[in-house]
Amino acid sequence: MAQKTICDTGLCTDEEVPFGMMGIERFGQAIFGNMIALGRLFRLIGIDISHVALEKILPKSYAKENMKAIQIGYDLSSYED
Repeated sequence: MAQKTICDTGLCTDEEVPFGMMGIERFGQAIFGNMIALGRLFRLIGIDISHVALEKILPKSYAKENMKAIQIGYDLSSYED
């Protein structure tokens, strides 16, 4: 059973993070918000991304940007305006 809900802004009331907006601000495209959200999820479920070969499972296109986006999400302790 989930102990915490993480949503894009406006979709829930537990922890709201503007993933799409962060993707636009940091990478110029909202789609990178998905990778930021993935990084946040990894942190919440206790997966240490330094021990996972993410570059082997991510698509080759935009690999560097995806890795950076995952790290940004992983480093979020929680989102505050």
